[in-house]
Amino acid sequence: MDATNTLQQIIDSTNRIAALKTQETDRLLALFKRYSLTTGQAVYDWSSQCGLYRIGVEHIFIPRTRSPADVLAYIAASRHDGIYLLREFEPALSKPSIQSRLCSLCDIDDGIRRLVLLIGAYSHLPAALQSRITTVRHNVREPHVLAATAPQTSADPALGTPTIAARRSTVSLARRPYLIASTGEQPGP
Repeated sequence: MDATNTLQQIIDSTNRIAALKTQETDRLLALFKRYSLTTGQAVYDWSSQCGLYRIGVEHIFIPRTRSPADVLAYIAASRHDGIYLLREFEPALSKPSIQSRLCSLCDIDDGIRRLVLLIGAYSHLPAALQSRITTVRHNVREPHVLAATAPQTSADPALGTPTIAARRSTVSLARRPYLIASTGEQPGP
């Protein structure tokens, strides 16, 4: 399984929010840029310094998206499918209002696929979000191991729907061996 397949597995999961714990944000951004350019999927990047922009159109920033609350409001109001990369979002996670907005994003059921990926060195996720967030981490002790912890999902084998729960497989991501491992609980409705 290559990097694109691993990325597609995360994107195709039923999870709405994932925390990608890494020190190599530039490498992840390059991977998502390649994904966006080859699939046409809308992928957005956010940082508190610049706000939100669509990858591939880096010179056009979306107005009023510099604060964490504003970008989450924009994502919730979006009327089209998209993947949103939120870099260095950890300081905002301590605010109850941000936790509430993230939980609300998980509960939206309007047929629009929004995937929020929190990218950075997340050392701790608030308890209110732990059961709702898929965690993908780069293991510091073993620098080539990537492990995912996801709320448990189920798949309909007849539909061929992918699942990442209770699955372990070694993959090559950018010519490095990684381990994907998934566990967790499905959040309630």
